[in-house]
Amino acid sequence: GRVRVGGSANSALFSAMAESRQRVTRSRAFSSDNIEIITARHREERKGAFAEIPEWNPRLHVGSKANFAFNKTYYYTPEPVRSALKPPLTWNDWKTTLFIWIPILQWSWMYKAKDLIGDFVSGITIGMTHIPQGIGFALLAQLPVVHGLYASFVPVIIYSIFGTSRHISVGTFPVVALMVGTAVQRLSNCEDVSLSMNGTNTTVVMCENDPVDIAVTLAMLVGILMIIARFLQMGFITLFLSEALVSGYTCAASFVILTTQISFLLGLDSMDAAVDPGPFDTPRKFIRYMDLLFHGGANAGAVVTSFICIVFLIVMDYVNIYFRKKFPRFPFPIPSQIILVIVATGMSYGASLSEAPIKLPIVGDIPTGPPPITPPTPSLFSQLIVDAFVIAIVSYIINISQAKLLAKKNCYPLYPNQEFLAYGMMNFVGSFFGSFATAGALSRSI
Repeated sequence: GRVRVGGSANSALFSAMAESRQRVTRSRAFSSDNIEIITARHREERKGAFAEIPEWNPRLHVGSKANFAFNKTYYYTPEPVRSALKPPLTWNDWKTTLFIWIPILQWSWMYKAKDLIGDFVSGITIGMTHIPQGIGFALLAQLPVVHGLYASFVPVIIYSIFGTSRHISVGTFPVVALMVGTAVQRLSNCEDVSLSMNGTNTTVVMCENDPVDIAVTLAMLVGILMIIARFLQMGFITLFLSEALVSGYTCAASFVILTTQISFLLGLDSMDAAVDPGPFDTPRKFIRYMDLLFHGGANAGAVVTSFICIVFLIVMDYVNIYFRKKFPRFPFPIPSQIILVIVATGMSYGASLSEAPIKLPIVGDIPTGPPPITPPTPSLFSQLIVDAFVIAIVSYIINISQAKLLAKKNCYPLYPNQEFLAYGMMNFVGSFFGSFATAGALSRSI
């Protein structure tokens, strides 16, 4: 209520109130961790968890009739942290929490039957694209090709459960595969050993650590770090990594990817093409590959086959562009990559191109059936934690950039913190099924 006081007391009261406001303002400005200081007067206005801290309790006495005081001081927990830590109490809270953490529960019952045909065609098209890319990127990751197919299967299913992007295609990605391959090459310490058995020289690869164990352990660590980032609400880190940084890294990685794939395109022998690890090993590899090419070290059949395949893919890209302009309602592009894989596989098997005199290097038999369960190796955690942190940051930035672009184009919301959980779960679960670290690919998403 109102307090009637004299002039001098009234002036003292307002002076004290002004001083108290300044102290509150200073306390708010210099409080750590963005914690707001509020008074008991605001307690009913701001619901939440409060911790009573009796460190500041100014009590003002003006005359005998005026008594203005801040009774208590409370620290107010910031909204993101309070929302993450507050347990659901009612059925509506539980439902909201489940919808936020498992988005498939929200959109599955709202799915429209008219979208089924278009989604089915898109799934078949993207699935066919996954096969050649999975095979190629598995070689980039220094792994057997079947693990590229595993990385294109299990993480996709997990992301559909936890992800919020409707268009991004997760799976193998060249930049992430290159980073995995770098870690695998560093820790596996593989060497080609030539053995003579029954008068026949055979080359056997001997490794200190199994490359598959290294890759799946790295994927598990990446998943764990991303899940932790989801609980810590660390979606804001995208503000500190500029688009120029990501573009520069991607551009530089393209040269490394090209150098890595040249040895397969030219059919070079792994022992002849090897260079000593160290600084500038990528340009030294390129120089070594060109030296073997111009001095007869390349496989003529592999060179001709690679040239024909590259020309075919380039021509089919222009054909797809023409079809897209001529027939804008055409449901999907011509799957040139899967056509090339089917035709090349049939020719290789029918004409026995891997035998003399051509001796074309081939992938070999690919295991069939579901991926086996391959538990990670905890003893490698300490050696892979730095690689896992870098891969988690780079893959998240690449994923969230593509997802934001597609979400803005198609006008639907995207939740960066939930994407952390989706990427973490798909890497964590995929690591038990032979999958290496994965990310979204723009070439498959658009």
